Amino acid sequence: MPINSKDVEKSVEKWVRSKYRNIKSLAITKLWKEGDMWNVDIELEIKTGILSSEKNMHSLQVDASSGEIIGYK
Repeated sequence: MPINSKDVEKSVEKWVRSKYRNIKSLAITKLWKEGDMWNVDIELEIKTGILSSEKNMHSLQVDASSGEIIGYK
């Protein structure tokens, strides 16, 4: 069954929260469908100490039929 953009957002958030701890913020900056997969660009801010954090940018690929993460960088 094909999934929509809201399902992709939920899948990405679940995957990120399982992979990273101490997430301060998670923002999906770009989301688009290309063929049989969704491409998602995210900006992630992770707490590294009491007053410090670091920002990371990631690109993920999500399978359009199952909603599983099939690639990331």
